[in-house]
Amino acid sequence: MITFTLNGTTTSREVTTVEELVQQHVGTTEGVAVAINATVLPRSQWSQPLSAGANVDILSAAQGG
Repeated sequence: MITFTLNGTTTSREVTTVEELVQQHVGTTEGVAVAINATVLPRSQWSQPLSAGANVDILSAAQGG
C-alpha cells in the first residue's frame, strides 16, 4: 500500500500503476487526463509505477454548454 495525494486529498491505496489508479478511481481510461506532480503524463506512460508521496490529479472530460 502506498500513500499519495489524489486530487488534493491524501490517500493510501494498493495500486501499482497510474493506469490501475485511473481504473479504480474513474472506472474507465476514456476521456481522462492524468498529471503527476503538476506534469501531464502521456497515456503511453500510464504503465509506470506510482510513487509514494506523488501528487496525482485525475481529470475527466465533461460535455456541456
